[in-house]
Amino acid sequence: MTEKLTLNVAEAAKLMGVDKMTVYNLCHADRIPHLRIGKRFLICRKALGEWIYNQSIGKISA
Repeated sequence: MTEKLTLNVAEAAKLMGVDKMTVYNLCHADRIPHLRIGKRFLICRKALGEWIYNQSIGKISA
C-alpha cells in the first residue's frame, strides 16, 4: 500500500511525538506547513519532514 501524501492532525502529532493541540496551535499560527480544507488541517508528509529538518538546523522556513 502506498503512503498517504497528507497527514491529519492526529497522525502528524503521533509522528512528531507531540500532543494534537500542539499541532493545532502550530497550524493556527501558520508556523507549520499545512493545508486547510474546510475545518480540517492537512499536513503534507514531505513538507513536515523538511520543516522539522530545517527547524533542527536553525533555519526558519515556515
